[in-house]
Amino acid sequence: EFVHQPCDFRQVGLHRTAGYILGVDLAEAPPRIALADDSRPIAEPFVCIAVQSTTQSKYWNNPDGWRDVVDYLKQTGYRVVCIDQKRVHGRGRGWTYIPQGAEDETGDRPLQERARWLKHAAAFIGLSSGLSWLAWAVGTPVVLISGFTHPSNEFTTPYRVINYHACNSCWNDVRLRFDHTDFFWCPRHKDTPRQFECTRLITSDQVKAMLQRIPGLQAGCAPAVTGSVHAVPCETRPRSASKPSANGGMATGVTVSAGELMDRARVHIAQGDRDAQQGDLVNALKNYREGSAIMRRLSEADNRNAGFQRDLSVVRNRIGAALLAQGDLQGAIEEHRSSLAIMERLTAENPDNIEFRRDLAWCNARIAEVLRAQGRAVDRLASGPAAPAITNRPETR
Repeated sequence: EFVHQPCDFRQVGLHRTAGYILGVDLAEAPPRIALADDSRPIAEPFVCIAVQSTTQSKYWNNPDGWRDVVDYLKQTGYRVVCIDQKRVHGRGRGWTYIPQGAEDETGDRPLQERARWLKHAAAFIGLSSGLSWLAWAVGTPVVLISGFTHPSNEFTTPYRVINYHACNSCWNDVRLRFDHTDFFWCPRHKDTPRQFECTRLITSDQVKAMLQRIPGLQAGCAPAVTGSVHAVPCETRPRSASKPSANGGMATGVTVSAGELMDRARVHIAQGDRDAQQGDLVNALKNYREGSAIMRRLSEADNRNAGFQRDLSVVRNRIGAALLAQGDLQGAIEEHRSSLAIMERLTAENPDNIEFRRDLAWCNARIAEVLRAQGRAVDRLASGPAAPAITNRPETR
């Protein structure tokens, strides 16, 4: 009835519901966690997984998924540790066991111990459940597999896995009400061949592709352990600047500290996008600038990394768009021109990279937009092979 809850949790996400109830800032930020025992539980590099949940719709229902991913990680050089509470869980005709090949650290363990394992893990793979939130809280990259929830339901992670080509997001459908008493709740396709297709049709290849995006966690590049920090032996391996990774140009093969910084930048930029969509340009600019500062720091530390440079260009365009919406035309054009300068340099160095050429055209289009707002004539802003503009790209690329 929204007596105490002013916004429907299915539309705003569970963690933001408290903010709406209390009338406080809704910006998403992980807590700061201090552990009584902060030591590394095992010396070798490892990945934590959790496969159990409270209802079948939350599970990864692909029958071969966990086994394939565990095999892949072990071949890559990681130990795989399952930290669920229960080794076996289910009801009726559906039971889920710890995946073959995973090391068993299940049981009734203190939450502090779970956080300790997660903090030192190279990554965590889980579901829309509490251990994913705990992994996010301690700063570990989270590969979150879920189909019955929409990504807005959980914290922001660049490694979210969902199949939009299957039925999805029933939990966040305001027309549906979750039945806590039905372990096999599937409101749209129960008892049909499509039941639980939201996760059954998420493939192990999709999950592996997300793992490959995590800085330092790559096939054939398992990290060595130096103290409590992962040092990446293949970090000096040359990386083609003309082929940025699929994740918005974010580079792989960098140190874990750089990966943490990139994740932090992504969080700020994603929050800036949400602020902008809600019309809060002040906070949008604040988040964009914090993300930009991080990307500038990474770019200056590794000026040969095309991924860092491109991501800096992208966020500067976002700042320019927000300034234009505020009416600061001079500030907007300065940001867009700075972004253009980056892309001109990257395009000159990588003339065959179509993504860079598109980005260059996008920068030109943004400058043209500001010039029109200033009432100035718009000439051809680019020449040569990069001139044809591709301007129908969404503002939040």
